[in-house]
Amino acid sequence: MTAILASFFTEISDYFKENPLYFYILIGIVVLLVAVIAVIIIAKARKRRGLSFSEEEDEEPEEGESEHAMQEEAPQTEAEPPAPAAREQAAREETAAQTKERAQDAALPQAENAAAQSDSPAADAPAEKKPTRKPRVLTEEERARRQIIYSGKWVILQNKNGTYRFELRASNGERLLGSNDYASVQGAKSGIRTYKSNIEKDNIVIARSKGGSYYFKLLSGSKQLLCTGETYSSRSGCENAIESVKRFCATAQISVVSDSED
Repeated sequence: MTAILASFFTEISDYFKENPLYFYILIGIVVLLVAVIAVIIIAKARKRRGLSFSEEEDEEPEEGESEHAMQEEAPQTEAEPPAPAAREQAAREETAAQTKERAQDAALPQAENAAAQSDSPAADAPAEKKPTRKPRVLTEEERARRQIIYSGKWVILQNKNGTYRFELRASNGERLLGSNDYASVQGAKSGIRTYKSNIEKDNIVIARSKGGSYYFKLLSGSKQLLCTGETYSSRSGCENAIESVKRFCATAQISVVSDSED
């Protein structure tokens, strides 16, 4: 038997000497099996320790529960009933508290109503009517005075050489336009009627000088130049002057003065 085993191991050793790669593979398999066995053993040992530890923890509450059970099983002594005097005193206090609560509940709506009435006295009181002031009616004299104040004026001026010319002036005395010379006052008045007629027909055009200023021209029905207005730095200023001419021309009165009087 010993010879057989010796020859078997000799053959194996010879085989591995001829094939050393297989020898290393066999060694690796053996090492792997040993590692797996060791891991299994360690896991079982930890599991046993965990079970023993949990059993010990479960045993501890049993002792506490037994003590608690012993405490519950201990006979409880009933509280002695209160004395008759104490019960009467408690009943009186309870009755007084209930009476006080009822009085407070009854007084609460009255207080709310009083507060509401005190907060809104102005709502019930009639609103005061403010006296309406009627617009004052102007008399005829006042209307005439205002018309004079805000109306223009045709002013006929007498030159030193005896001829006449006229100007349209605003209510503040500003010169809006001027005319050429006429031989008589009647000629100047006729010229005023011609100017007024063409102003009402809107025979006015805006022109611009070489210096860049703006002025307006009053033309006749046949497009002949009657006069030129004052110069203005902007077109809007010239347009405003034209509107003033139209407005004051409608209510302008004619007055005759000399240069010395003017």
